[in-house]
Amino acid sequence: MLGVLQPDFGFLTNTMQVANGQTLSLQRDGLIQRQRDPQDARRTVVQATDKGLRLVETLSITIEAHYQWMEQTLGKDKLLQLYQLLDTLIELEQP
Repeated sequence: MLGVLQPDFGFLTNTMQVANGQTLSLQRDGLIQRQRDPQDARRTVVQATDKGLRLVETLSITIEAHYQWMEQTLGKDKLLQLYQLLDTLIELEQP
């Protein structure tokens, strides 16, 4: 029907399966822990472990250093242009 959006449940199901697989990998690696919500068994509470938080801190420092390097190497104007082009590319990939 014209003007009516149909939900894409296949996309949603696939996205949920991917997210679940990623969550299981993070749990297996000791980066997060999952528990059933004691007040609502339909929900699962996910939180970072100490190991996961340490990894986030390490990655944050590394990523920030890389962004500083890119800005020094490319300059602010070219880096902004790169971000704008990447945003445009991401928009093209949206369903």
